Amino acid sequence: MKKLNIFVVIAALLFGLNATTEAQITEKPEFGKFAITGATIHTVTNGTIEGGVILIDGNEIEYVGNNAKITNEYTRIDASGKHVYPGFIDGWTSLGIVEISAVAVTVDNAELGDFNPHMYAFTAFNPHSASVPVTRVSGVTTV
Repeated sequence: MKKLNIFVVIAALLFGLNATTEAQITEKPEFGKFAITGATIHTVTNGTIEGGVILIDGNEIEYVGNNAKITNEYTRIDASGKHVYPGFIDGWTSLGIVEISAVAVTVDNAELGDFNPHMYAFTAFNPHSASVPVTRVSGVTTV
């Protein structure tokens, strides 16, 4: 019986250690100077910039616009045909629709029936949800 307990403990440790190695980041983040060029840039305050340039130095954005002087110290990233947004977009979310899952009246993502043309997201969404500011701090700006 004692041998069986030791075997179970060793097996649990081995499986547990394997699970944590899968979740580790294997590469170090790159820091340096980067120039993202040719992108369609959607800004918060200046509208949309077609064929724009974003200059990044380390973890700071230095420039966003069309007329940047890009020196050789920048690593160029061609983003032609791509869009750059000032935040993450979460297309698969229940943010503002499910407040407390244990209370049925606050769950607006599980309507009954196969076809519900009368349902509108703008009437179900709660902009005062406690989860909205927490999600925004994480970088999600669009749901």
